[in-house]
Amino acid sequence: MICIKLNFNNYLFIAFLVVLTYISYMILKPFIIVILSSFVIAFIFYPLYKKVHKKIRNENWCAFLISFLIIVIITVPTIFVVNTLTQEASGIYSDLTIKLSEDENLLEFGCDKDTTFCNAVNGINRNARVRFYVSGAVTNLASSITRNTSSILFSVPKRIIDLLIIFLLVFFLFKGGNSIWTLSKDLLPLKGENKFKLLGKFSDTINGVVYGYLVIAFVEAFLGWLAFFIVGSKIALLLGLIMGVMAMIPMIGAPIIWIPAAIIYFFSGGYGPVKALVLIVIGIIIAILDIWGRAEIIGKRTDIHPAVVALGVLGGIVTFGPVGVVIGPLVLSLLLTSIEIFQKETNSFKI
Repeated sequence: MICIKLNFNNYLFIAFLVVLTYISYMILKPFIIVILSSFVIAFIFYPLYKKVHKKIRNENWCAFLISFLIIVIITVPTIFVVNTLTQEASGIYSDLTIKLSEDENLLEFGCDKDTTFCNAVNGINRNARVRFYVSGAVTNLASSITRNTSSILFSVPKRIIDLLIIFLLVFFLFKGGNSIWTLSKDLLPLKGENKFKLLGKFSDTINGVVYGYLVIAFVEAFLGWLAFFIVGSKIALLLGLIMGVMAMIPMIGAPIIWIPAAIIYFFSGGYGPVKALVLIVIGIIIAILDIWGRAEIIGKRTDIHPAVVALGVLGGIVTFGPVGVVIGPLVLSLLLTSIEIFQKETNSFKI
């Protein structure tokens, strides 16, 4: 049993520290997501910084170069994706508006045979209730496009500030990476072996999520976009992005998108079966990558349970936005590790 005696000055200092912490939180609250994103980004790219630093001996220039590269990697694809998705959404709106106004078929399948699939397609095309719901969805889509376009334009100054903060924080995190890591180990109120275990779990979780989930998801999103682009889909990027997001959810994954699409194309007539074959071939490649590639990467880097990652990814996105893909699993993984340490070292926590 350890006894700690605190005098009045100690309590006063603790109260002062709590007040400062609260005020600091209120000051930084608008930028919490950006700050967390900067730490995650710096950790991910730190190995690259170390390799480049061996060739560019000047620490400032090396940190500046990698930080600037990160900003380019963030902004260029984001602008492309937002622009393309806006065009695809506008295209959907225009096509559906014309079909509804001119009483054309909603689904462009030439189904004249008396089959279950063709009857279902024709039923959707001519069903008044379906057309009513589609009309409402089109109206909501138009409002969403207008609203999001306006919000993006008005948020440009804030986005510029966010990018500037990311650049500055990542720059200084690169320069002080070793000292920050050492300080983190010193501040942890744990035994030496438990410090290394907790910090090791921190590193393994980020590496596992980034390489085993994010990289695989990006590759699957690209392959999904490529597949739907080849078959001529007007919303290829949107479907590819959905496949990438679904790829991070165990037991569901990208097949929930490409399998129904392949079935629809197969029965659509004309070149439909060929398009279905394209989706099936790329879908098999995605499945191999999803099952073998992910297991191989995660098996070498970490032992995170897929359920923990899935819950962390979904909850993290809802709470923190895109950066929650990493922060969510990281927090849950550290929580489980901390509970494990607490169970083994209960006596060390007694005061």
